[in-house]
Amino acid sequence: MLQVAICDDQEIFVKKIRSIVDEYFGKSSVEYKVDVFLSGKEFADLKEKLTKYDIVFLDINMDELDGIQTAEILRKYNSGAYLVFITAFINYTLQGYKVGAIRYILKDYNNMKPDILEALDTISEKMNLMDFKVTYNFVEAGEVEISVKDIIYIENELHKVRFHILKNNQNIILELYKKLSDVEEDLPPEDFVRTHQSYLVNNMYIENLKRYEISLISGEKIPVSKSRYKEVQTAFMSIKGRI
Repeated sequence: MLQVAICDDQEIFVKKIRSIVDEYFGKSSVEYKVDVFLSGKEFADLKEKLTKYDIVFLDINMDELDGIQTAEILRKYNSGAYLVFITAFINYTLQGYKVGAIRYILKDYNNMKPDILEALDTISEKMNLMDFKVTYNFVEAGEVEISVKDIIYIENELHKVRFHILKNNQNIILELYKKLSDVEEDLPPEDFVRTHQSYLVNNMYIENLKRYEISLISGEKIPVSKSRYKEVQTAFMSIKGRI
């Protein structure tokens, strides 16, 4: 079941956001549950229980514990929730980037619905992609079905491509006789970025970017070519929520 949290100290906006969420998921077959919180402190006090939420709508401008502070606590317990900031002021870009906000939505009672629906569309698409699978006939293992989310990166190796996969906390390497460009066409473009003519990287495993290199959460370093740097930078900032 999809778990959604709405945290805003203005009840009128809580009701508005909830009505839009209900309308959106009510038209689908998705089972979902919405929890409402009227202060950042009330939400943050859940601590370990914060891990259950998949989507969080969070007002930035709240008394006692503001949205940024609340989001920092959320991230201590839940790094994977899709975080949508609702704010009257778009001047928290850097702070929001640090806590992985996927959207900023202006707090406008009469005009915020399209933006919330767009955010939900984006989140739904990303969550569906997590179940996307591909099947290849690998050199070592024969025909194997792989979840896209388990692919860390793919590199070109002479006439083969080498898949670096994380499965059950184990690193697995599988090789395939295929061009990297052909493999790239098989994968969701929103999830992968070509950092170099020899490397295709899953965005979700990128930890940091600097000229001309990315660091993965595994600690590995992947080169970024000059011609692809802007594309990689855009992908990195997008996956980190700076939209």
